[in-house]
Amino acid sequence: MKLGMVWSVAAAEMRSTRRLARTWVFIVVAVLLCAGQWLNLSAAHAFSSYISPAAGLLGPRYLIVGLSALALMIFNIGIVFLAFDVRARDIKDRIGEAIDTRPMSNLSLLAGRLIGIILVTSIAVLAIFAFISFFGWLAETAGWMIGSSIEPTSVISFLLFDIIPNFALWGSLTIFLTVVLRNRLFVVVVVLVLMVGMFYVLTRLPYFVTAALSTSSFNQVFPSDLLPRIFFADVMINRIVMLLLSAGFLVLAAALHPRQEPVGRRPVFLGAGSLVLVLGIAGVLGLYFSESSKLRQVEEWAALHKAHQNASQTDIERIKGTVTLQPGRRIALDLSITIVSNDFGATKDLLFNLNPGYKIRTLTLNGKRLTSNDYQFEGGLLTVAREERSTSTEELQLVADGVPDSSFAYLDSALDFSEMDYSDFENLFFYGQENYIFHSNYFALMPGVSWLPTSGSAYGTTDWEIRPQDFFEVDLEVDVPNGWLVAGPGTRQILDEGERTRFRFIPRIPIPEVALLGSKFAHRSMAVGGTNFELLLSKEHMKNLDVLEPMVPALEQWIEDRLVELRKVGLDYPLETLTLVEVPASLRVYGGGWRMDSVYSPPGIHMLRESGLPTARFENSLRLGREKVVDDDDLAQYLLWIVGTFFENDYHGGNPFISLSKNLVTYQTMPEGAGATALAFVVDEIASRLAFERTRTGYFSIHMAMSRTDSSQAMGAVAGAGFVSGMGEFNWRERFSNLPSVWDSVLAQSLSGIDYHSDPREAYHALLLKGSSIADSVLEGFEEEEVGLFLNELTSRFSGRSYSDQEFFDTALDLGLDFQLLLGDWLHGTGLPGFIVADQSVERLQDTSTGEAVYQTSFILRNDEPVPGVVSVVYEGLWGKKQREMNRMKPIRIDGNTSVRIVFQSDTPVHQVWVDPHLSLNRESLLVNIPPMKDYQPTDSPQLPYVTEVEWKAQDAMAVIVDDLDSGFAVETDDVIEDSAMPGWLGYFLALPDPEYDRGLPTLRSTFAWSLPFPIIGDRFSRWYRDAEPTSYGKYRHTYAVNPSGSSLSTSTFSAQLPSLGRWNLEYHVPNFKREKKEWDYVASNTYGYRRFIDFGNHQIEIQAGNGVKSIEFDVESATEGWNDLGQFDVESPEVAVVITQSDDVGIADAVRWTRAEEPTN
Repeated sequence: MKLGMVWSVAAAEMRSTRRLARTWVFIVVAVLLCAGQWLNLSAAHAFSSYISPAAGLLGPRYLIVGLSALALMIFNIGIVFLAFDVRARDIKDRIGEAIDTRPMSNLSLLAGRLIGIILVTSIAVLAIFAFISFFGWLAETAGWMIGSSIEPTSVISFLLFDIIPNFALWGSLTIFLTVVLRNRLFVVVVVLVLMVGMFYVLTRLPYFVTAALSTSSFNQVFPSDLLPRIFFADVMINRIVMLLLSAGFLVLAAALHPRQEPVGRRPVFLGAGSLVLVLGIAGVLGLYFSESSKLRQVEEWAALHKAHQNASQTDIERIKGTVTLQPGRRIALDLSITIVSNDFGATKDLLFNLNPGYKIRTLTLNGKRLTSNDYQFEGGLLTVAREERSTSTEELQLVADGVPDSSFAYLDSALDFSEMDYSDFENLFFYGQENYIFHSNYFALMPGVSWLPTSGSAYGTTDWEIRPQDFFEVDLEVDVPNGWLVAGPGTRQILDEGERTRFRFIPRIPIPEVALLGSKFAHRSMAVGGTNFELLLSKEHMKNLDVLEPMVPALEQWIEDRLVELRKVGLDYPLETLTLVEVPASLRVYGGGWRMDSVYSPPGIHMLRESGLPTARFENSLRLGREKVVDDDDLAQYLLWIVGTFFENDYHGGNPFISLSKNLVTYQTMPEGAGATALAFVVDEIASRLAFERTRTGYFSIHMAMSRTDSSQAMGAVAGAGFVSGMGEFNWRERFSNLPSVWDSVLAQSLSGIDYHSDPREAYHALLLKGSSIADSVLEGFEEEEVGLFLNELTSRFSGRSYSDQEFFDTALDLGLDFQLLLGDWLHGTGLPGFIVADQSVERLQDTSTGEAVYQTSFILRNDEPVPGVVSVVYEGLWGKKQREMNRMKPIRIDGNTSVRIVFQSDTPVHQVWVDPHLSLNRESLLVNIPPMKDYQPTDSPQLPYVTEVEWKAQDAMAVIVDDLDSGFAVETDDVIEDSAMPGWLGYFLALPDPEYDRGLPTLRSTFAWSLPFPIIGDRFSRWYRDAEPTSYGKYRHTYAVNPSGSSLSTSTFSAQLPSLGRWNLEYHVPNFKREKKEWDYVASNTYGYRRFIDFGNHQIEIQAGNGVKSIEFDVESATEGWNDLGQFDVESPEVAVVITQSDDVGIADAVRWTRAEEPTN
């Protein structure tokens, strides 16, 4: 095969292909779709990236992730339609015979034609990306609101290792099938079926297989400015295999081509093509077995470490030594490890975990150099034999070097990566792919890869119920190349700045883990209140420092205020320096264990993903919010609010409000034994509220990310907010944890009894719901200063070691805090308080001596459960007709089965009163329905105290009430409705969640307000749903059932057993929400909204009170709020039923009440 001849054919094919109309059709389609996708993602990033760091992943800088799949798909199809008629086109153009007589081989002809087609399509792809890159650069340079340049190495990698190999593979396959089948339509069908089939199969196989065999790399590793990488070794091997397959198809096509060839050449081509094809298939199998082998290795490591999870409780007291880093090449450890010789459990041997990528050079115990017979280092488990147990500390000298194996990380992860398919991994992709980073430009040594030796095995490190946390002192010298900066635990001390730079980290407290991150960072720092705050960013990402510079005075003041408040309550940041450091977006966010919590805040460090704060478009928030800025102070406060809300909305694991507070307590001491996980969570929640104000919370769960529905709708909510409502807080906690299924879990098990491993997602949400409410109740029931001093005492007593639940409660009691008296057995018990409101009133008292009006509001609050609880009263006062003021009263503790009268005075009439019960059977705040004042004349009533214990008089003692939550309420649904449910594929496409069920009925308020299980075809509104409304009836919970269409295909029934026969009054309860007059109320949604029901009309009701059935009409639209009389009925049988069969519009079923109209008859 002559290269000159091949090039001549390629040039001719390029000219011919350019003249084909279908070539330009594909190019135009590709330009339109790619430009549309770029514009969509750029706009979403421009207006949403300052709302949440999660939106930064949509940015045009990383456009290759969102665009490459689309471009590859379009042009792969284009290649098929350009190559399927290479022979037929010659015949059609009447040049077939001329070509057949040319002195060139079939291989030269077909190779030249394939290269020509590849070059035409590749140039088109290159032009598209060059145009997008230029436009992005222009947008960036000109300061436009939308657009920025694409990370260049990701584009180069895509063009070289995705475009060319894919075009070669599908082009050569098409040519081969064209020669064999000789039917263009059949060829197109076969190739497209193979293309779709391969995609389908790869998305259904375990992801480790897909990763090995995938023909694209856009979902392998996220692009990065900090780590500009063009290729990866495994991708290179994959592409070589693709090119081998391409060559095999092409050579076989040349052998089978009808054009004449010299005698003897065809068998050679057939043999060579078959051999190359076999090599390619062998390469595919090799890739599969290679990935399988890696996975088996990880499983073997996990099994080994799990077997030793409780075998040893080696207690490391101190790690001192030198870490020498040659980024991308080698790590050298020279460490002295001090071990405390406690009771070592089942074995006298010392047990450590250390990444198997290291090679141990020397090991010395108590001055004696150990031989290979004295220790074993296998699978990341280092076992050091001892002849006898010691009663003092011991010294282990370790010298080792190597490069940590990235697969040796988070061995106890709740997610099973061996079973994870492509769609599951696609959800995880945006949460980082690399367990740690050791690159020539950057390193991030994460504790999860055991780059530093730690005690015990690497399995179950967060199972504190059975394995206490190990804390140790650290004194590390870190040697790095000159010009590098390193973030570590606490203050970075400079020891030497010669040819290489040496830093020292020696935190003043024992810590549970060590992370080191380094690069040639740009550096900013400030000292506030005796604590250093440091920011390490890539030198390419400095723009936002200028944008946010006006915020610095407000930020300093806010930090100082928080430190002052912390110190008031006896707490302080213990590490002297807090470093915020930028990390590549490819660095894995989540760790291991059942929770797989964020790993982005190890001691003394908080990591900022490059896709977040460093590259967010904060300048756009200024452009859009100029009306809120009057002067420099307003600008500083506005930017501070923007940045604070930005972090609070981060559900991708980078929220400092839920992680930095660990430095205050749980990085110094941890609970152990029964309930340790729950107790640690509550302590973290309390510390977080003390550190960052109670309004600053957050949410992170990798298990949420595994749900395509939840992750898609969360991202849709963030992106939609940028286009519609602008800046706002999403309160992810409420959306994901305050659900009926989570409440069922909370009521069924105690905090200490939660099974974290069988359903980690549900367990975390139960912990979040109950644990955070316990933290709120503690801070409401005690003074903040008392709680802070308690946490300070806890860390002082148990610094560097663990404590039991009894030691926790004893420490609190020593300081006068009785947690169990406040809330009962909240850790090991399942009971909750339940509150009832009664006897509401308001009156005007005599004016004050200065002539100010005094209004006195009163109501009784009953805790009708044996468990004590804490409540807060919030009232809304009126200032004129429209102005209102919210007032929060002092929290009240109410014993079990106790009633109190709550009274407060105000200088204006009260508009609304709410009782916030925190954690109770009420589940939500109670509306105290204060009757409107009819007489504003002052009375002679005295001012009553805030809280007085009173006797409880049972409400409706003589009535029989059936609520929609009672067992007497039931719904019957016609099969037609069930058959009209939305097809599964459509629900998947729309990313709709499975409905949440509350006592058997689907809820209107599911994970998101718009997540309704309405089918979009057939009788979609004909079923009954459950929703909450403060004015509906209920003992604890105020809910109602609603039928959106009022259809007779679904009926609801209130059944009761009356105590006697005779004449009874029947009443029907109607909530107050019908008075809302908003015709349509759409909530933010990337799919659809729903109607706020306000039209009710007549209800057809059947009363079954004996042998007969009486039908009546009840006009709900004209009914009054509360109980409405339906009439008197002669009850001939104790079993009665009220059936709502149909409504003119929306059907409502809240509650019915039966009361005797006369003395019962026997």
